Amino acid sequence: MTFNDQLLHAIGEWSKDPIEDELVFVKFREQIVNRMSTVDAFEAIGETVDVLLCQTDESNSIELMQTLIALARQSDTTEIPSKLLSQKIVIESQFSKFGGYAKKHNSGAISLLPVITTNTNQSFNLLFGR
Repeated sequence: MTFNDQLLHAIGEWSKDPIEDELVFVKFREQIVNRMSTVDAFEAIGETVDVLLCQTDESNSIELMQTLIALARQSDTTEIPSKLLSQKIVIESQFSKFGGYAKKHNSGAISLLPVITTNTNQSFNLLFGR
C-alpha cells in the first residue's frame, strides 16, 4: 500500500460517524510517518499537500496539517518542498474559511506560511517546529 493509499485510508477511518478510533491519525503518524526515511518523508509532503487541498472538512484538514508537520520533522531538512511553497496561499485561504478550532490549533503553522518566501530556511524551521 502506498503512502497516499494509507493516508486516504486514515482519512476514511477518521471520517466515519461515529469515529471508531479517535487515535487513527496519531497511530498513522507513529506507524507510517515516523518510520519513513528522510527522503520518503520529504517526497510525501507534496502528496499530503495535494490531499489537503481537496479537503473541505475542517477536522480532516487539521489532521493533515499535523501530518505535514510530522513529515517535515521526519524529512530532517531545511529545504522547502516546492509543492508546499507553491500552494501556501491556497492553504492559508482554505484555513481562513474554517472555524475557530482550526485556527486555534493550526495558527502557528498557518500564520508562518506567508514568511516562507522571505527567508526559506528560517521559515521552514519555524513552520515545522525545528
